[in-house]
Amino acid sequence: MEKAPIKKFAVEARRKLIADVTFQLERYGITEKGIVEPQTSTDKELVFDLGNGNVQTIRGVRAVNQYKNLAAHVRGFYTADEPKKELEQFIEEIAYTWFNRLIAIRFMEVNRYLPVRVLSSEITGQKLPDLVKAPFSGDLEFTEDEKKRIFELQDANKEDDLFRFLFFKQCNDLSRILPRLFEDLDGSNSFSELLIVLSFNDPNGVVYRLANEVDERWFDIHATDEEGKPIGQVQIIGWMYQYYNTEPKDKVFADLKKNIKISKQNIPAATQLFTPDWIVRYMVENSLGRLWYEGHPGFDKSEWKYYLDEATQEPQVEQQLQEIRAQYAKMEPEQLKVIDPCMGSGHILCYLFDVLMQIYLDNGYSKREAVRSILENNLFGLDIDKRAAQIAYFSVMMKAREYDSNFFSRSNIPQPRVYDIQESNWLGGAYKHEMGNFLNSQEHRDTLNYLLDAFVDAKEYGSILQIKPLDYEGLKEAWETSAAATAHDANMAMWYDAAKNAVAQLIEQAVMLSQKYDAVVTNPPYMGNGGMNGRLSEYIKRFYPRSRSDLFAVCIERWNESTKPFGFNSMVTMQSWMSISSFEKMRENIILNYDIFTLLHMESMVLGIAFGTAATVIRNSRIEGFRGCYTYIANADLINGEPKKFPIESIRNVFAVTDDYKWLPGMPVSAYWVPKSLLELYKGKLIKTKFVAKEGVGTRNDEVFLKLFWEVRQDTIGIGKRWILTDKAGGFRKWYLGCTYVMDWENDGYRIKNYRNPDGSLRSRPQNIQYLYKDGVSWGKVGQGASSFRYRSAGFGFNDAAPTLFGDDWKPLIASLNSKIFKELLKIQGETLNVTTGLVENLPLLGYWHDENQSRVEEIVDNSILESKNDWNSFETSWDFKKHPLV
Repeated sequence: MEKAPIKKFAVEARRKLIADVTFQLERYGITEKGIVEPQTSTDKELVFDLGNGNVQTIRGVRAVNQYKNLAAHVRGFYTADEPKKELEQFIEEIAYTWFNRLIAIRFMEVNRYLPVRVLSSEITGQKLPDLVKAPFSGDLEFTEDEKKRIFELQDANKEDDLFRFLFFKQCNDLSRILPRLFEDLDGSNSFSELLIVLSFNDPNGVVYRLANEVDERWFDIHATDEEGKPIGQVQIIGWMYQYYNTEPKDKVFADLKKNIKISKQNIPAATQLFTPDWIVRYMVENSLGRLWYEGHPGFDKSEWKYYLDEATQEPQVEQQLQEIRAQYAKMEPEQLKVIDPCMGSGHILCYLFDVLMQIYLDNGYSKREAVRSILENNLFGLDIDKRAAQIAYFSVMMKAREYDSNFFSRSNIPQPRVYDIQESNWLGGAYKHEMGNFLNSQEHRDTLNYLLDAFVDAKEYGSILQIKPLDYEGLKEAWETSAAATAHDANMAMWYDAAKNAVAQLIEQAVMLSQKYDAVVTNPPYMGNGGMNGRLSEYIKRFYPRSRSDLFAVCIERWNESTKPFGFNSMVTMQSWMSISSFEKMRENIILNYDIFTLLHMESMVLGIAFGTAATVIRNSRIEGFRGCYTYIANADLINGEPKKFPIESIRNVFAVTDDYKWLPGMPVSAYWVPKSLLELYKGKLIKTKFVAKEGVGTRNDEVFLKLFWEVRQDTIGIGKRWILTDKAGGFRKWYLGCTYVMDWENDGYRIKNYRNPDGSLRSRPQNIQYLYKDGVSWGKVGQGASSFRYRSAGFGFNDAAPTLFGDDWKPLIASLNSKIFKELLKIQGETLNVTTGLVENLPLLGYWHDENQSRVEEIVDNSILESKNDWNSFETSWDFKKHPLV
C-alpha cells in the first residue's frame, strides 16, 4: 500500500472540512464573537441579517429544528473561560466525524456492503454516483414527499443537490446499523447535517478527491496483487486516522519545544501511532493464540506466521507449565476476555476478532453464532479519543459483516463493547445535590457517587485509571428500576432522561476497567513525564511510582495487574524500559513477579519510528527457571517493512532465563542475549568500587559560555583567567582527545553559576566543580554507536557532555573500557542515546591482576595514548599544534 497519496488526502481533507464547517457556522451567524439571532423566525424559516447586505435563510422544518439544536449546543461555549477554544474544538469534532463517515461509506461501497454505491460508480469513467443515477435501485425507503423531491431535483438537473439529499438519506439509514458513527439526522439533538459541504463534482471537495485520488483497491478486502497478496485491508482506515492527525501532532511537538505541556485534548494527536500488521499478528498470536493453543494442542495454527514455539524447559519447569495448560484446556470460547485498552483505530481489535473467530469455528460454532458471541462476550476496547473510537467501532463492525454476510439485516444487531472513555464532570454536582435519592439502595448510591468522582477528567488518564471492582451490574439494574419507579417525579424524570446514556457508559467503562482479562494486547501511548501536564503527572506519581517516567511503562504496569492468573499482557513499546535506570523498579517488579514469555527486540526504524522498540508478551505467572524466547530484528532483516523470515536467524535469537540477570546492576532485560561467560564477570567487583564517575558543568547556553579556543585571545586562556580549556566530548576517538573548546570560568565561574531563568530559578548546572582540573578517563555521553574512552590530563575543565571517571591507577581501566568485551557489556545496559555515569560505574572492574600481564597492559596504554595524542596534535585544531607531519 502506497502511503503518500493517503497522507496527502487525509491532511488536506482535514483542512478542507475544518474550513467548510467554519464557513457553515458563519453562514448561520455563529462565530467566536457570539451568535447572531435570526431576524425572522418561524417553524419553517429562519432569516439572518449578518450585515453588509449578507442575508442568509434556513428553510424547512427539519433544517430549522437542526439549527435550533445547533444554537442550543454552542450557546454554552460563550459562558466558558475560552469561547474561541471551545468553538475550535467543536469545529474539529464535526470535521473529523464527517471525515470518518465518508471513509466508512467509501469502505462499505467498495466492499459491496451497501446495495448501491453512494460516492462513486461501479462503471469505470462514470462520474455520477450510482445512487444519484438510480435513487430507487437500492434498499432505501422514501416517503411520497421524498420521492417528489427526488423527481424535482432530477428534472432541474441539480445533481449535487440530489447527491446531498441521497447522501444524508443513506447516513440516516446507517444510523440503524452503526448508531455510534451515524446519528439519526432527524433526532432531537441532531445538527451536523447543517455543517458539511458536499459535492461529488467539485475537484477540490473531499468526496471527489476520496473517490478519485485514493486507489479504491486499498479499501477492497478482496483485492490482490499479481502474486496473490492482499492489497485492500480494513487497516487503511487506521492509516487515514494517523495521517489525519499529522498537523495536530506536529503542533503539539512544536509546542513542547516552547515548554507547553500536552493537554488532554492533544494527548491522542501526540501519542497515536499505527501498528504494522505483522507486529499486531505477533502480539495477538503469542498471547491470545498461545493461551488457546497450549490448552488445545489439536488446534490448527498453521496460518499464524509469527507464533514462536516455546523453549525446551527443565523438568521442574515443564511440570508447572503442564499444570497451567490444564487450566487453559478447561476454557470455553465464551469465557475468553480480551481487550485493547489503547485501541486507536482498532487494528489490534480486528486481528483479535480474527483469532477469536478461528477459535469458535474450531469448536463447531457457525460464523453467525461466533460473531454475536465475540461482540457480546469476548472483545473489549477503550481509548480517550472519540475519533479513534468511531473508527475502531466501525472497523470491528466491518469484521462482523465480513464473517456474517447477513449481519446488517439481523434483528437486534449486537454492538461492540468498544468506547471512548467518558468523563463525569457535568454529572456529579446535579446528582449529589439534587438527585441523591434517585437510587433506592445506599450501596448503589455509593457506587454511583464513586463513579462520578472516579471519572472526573477521565480523558486525562484514559485506561490507566484504577477502578474498584464494585457491583456495577447491580447498579445498572437498579438504575433502570429506579427510573421506572420515579417516573412521576418530573425533576427526576428530566434528570434521568438527560443522564441515562452517560451513566450507562460510566457503568460499562467501570466494568471494563475493573475486570480481569485473559489477554491484553495494545500499542500504548509513548509520552515522557517531561511532556505531561500537571494533573496527569501527579496521578502517575501517586499510583505508578515504579513506571512514572513514561506513559507506555505505566500502561505495562497497569495492565499486568489486570490480567487473570496465567493471562498475557502483550504490548509494543519503546525499548528504554529494558535497561535505563529510571525503569529499574519496574523491571524488578516484572522479573520477580511475572514471566517474560516472548520479547521481540527491534532496531530503530523497524517500527517506522526513530528509536528502538520492543514487543513483549508477559504472563501473569512466576516460574523460577522459565526460559523465554527472545528475538532481535534489524532493518536489514526486513523487506517491504516485514521480516524476510521469522524468527530471524541471529545471535540474539535466544532462549533466556530472567533469573540469570536479575542480580545484574539494574536488572537489565536487555541482557537477554549475553552469554553466561560475560554475565559471570559481574560477580566480581564493579568499576564504582574503585572509581567515581561525574558529569561536568552544564552551562545551558553553550553559545554564550563555550567558545572554540581560537575564537578568543590566547592570553585570556588558562586557570585563573577568563577562559579555561574544557572537555566537551566530541566524536569517536579512543585513548586521547585534545580540547578545542574553552569555557567561561572567570571569577570561579561566576557568570555560569548565576545564569538564571526569567523566574529567577537557576538555569545552569555548575556541578562537580571540585573535580575541575583533575585528570581522568572521559567519554562522550550522547550518541548512538560504539563508545570510546580517552585519558584527559590534569588542568582541564569538563562539561556534562563529557562525563569522567576519577581515581588512581586508571590505565587498566581505560584498557578494559576500550576492549571488545566492554563494547558488548555496554550493550547489556541498552543501546540508548546516552551512556550515563551510572551505566559505566556498574560495569565490571577488570584488568587489575597485579602481575606482569598488568604491566604489559599499562605499557600498551601508554603507547596508545602517545600515538593518539601525536595524531591529534598534527592538526591545526589542536591547542598543542606545532606543524603538519607532511611538512
